[in-house]
Amino acid sequence: YKDILKSILDDIKNLNEISNGLLDLAKASSDISAITKQKVRIDELLWSARTELLNRKKEYKIAIQFITSIDDESLLTINGNEHLLKTAIFNLMDNACKYSADNSVSINLSVIDKLFTIEFIDNGIGIEPDELEKVFQPFYRAQNAKNISGSGLGLPLTKKIMEIHGGQLDIVSKINSGTTVKMIIPISN
Repeated sequence: YKDILKSILDDIKNLNEISNGLLDLAKASSDISAITKQKVRIDELLWSARTELLNRKKEYKIAIQFITSIDDESLLTINGNEHLLKTAIFNLMDNACKYSADNSVSINLSVIDKLFTIEFIDNGIGIEPDELEKVFQPFYRAQNAKNISGSGLGLPLTKKIMEIHGGQLDIVSKINSGTTVKMIIPISN
């Protein structure tokens, strides 16, 4: 009975994750002008998403470091929707840890030419070159990721969130060597 109940609970959690992902994707795809934006500190979102993820997944290891020194705190502020940006960051942290054998991600932050760049670097299974663009389609899962739990909604949602914020999402990956996902977001002044 315990095994059956655990299986049912896992199924319910999976359905809940898919439902929430679809709701977030629908919100992000709706009227962009209806999305409220305000000044948001991107570093605070990173630390908050990290704390939330580590509370859920104790086995994850998430290292955050600044690559460029940032003396002016206004360079850490962007005009955006806090919930959507935190969701995007959370998704990328979770993916990197989930697909790494050691459940870890290194996150590098830098500010160059009025652009805030966050790199999520894992040493995981990687993505085949012919599948790199497909991973942005809702429900698409790379062939080598089928045995790892997921819904195929995280990357499409994250890409849409970046578009809403005038940013972009780039992926560089090598099979069995890892993946680097780069978020590039314009800085607000």
